[in-house]
Amino acid sequence: NGTGIKRLSFGHSRLYVAKRILMSAEILEFYDEQERLLGQAERRRLHSEGLYHRSVIIFIFNSKGAIFLQKRSKNKDVCPRYWDGGVSGHVGLGEDYQETAKRELQEEIGAEITPEELRDVHLQKNEYQDGKIKDYEFVVSFKVTYDQPIKADPAEIEESGFYSPDEVGRMMKEGISFTPWFLDEWNYLINQGILLP
Repeated sequence: NGTGIKRLSFGHSRLYVAKRILMSAEILEFYDEQERLLGQAERRRLHSEGLYHRSVIIFIFNSKGAIFLQKRSKNKDVCPRYWDGGVSGHVGLGEDYQETAKRELQEEIGAEITPEELRDVHLQKNEYQDGKIKDYEFVVSFKVTYDQPIKADPAEIEESGFYSPDEVGRMMKEGISFTPWFLDEWNYLINQGILLP
């Protein structure tokens, strides 16, 4: 059809492909190693050049203490078919960490909740695809308690559900793959006694 979309889609809907293209062109702020603002750049440049940028992770627990996990789609650029926790996203232009966490919860699960900070700003440096993607992020993690059904987007997530900390520990012992950013946060929660596996 001349748009190039069909060639890129690999069976995805046009909406999914358009969303991925917009995400790679998303403009974000980047920082030095002391989190001092340096400028703005497209998301793809941040990841190709290893520029430091900001991100949030929000753990979603139910009132029974189980944590929401999702298995990433096989079509993800980074960590396809890996298990991940909760909701995450880049801090947008002019936003702070808390504002981003609230926005991500609204966009991803339709919940208007103010999350509680779990871990203040810390640096995560991960590389993927033989170093072609350098994801160097300042991260703040949050938590919320949420008992409503969560409708996962099948284009983004293969399966999802709430799992007890014991079940998550068993999955890890069985060698099931989790994203490195989730493992970093999970280990922190365990080591601080916030979660008991």
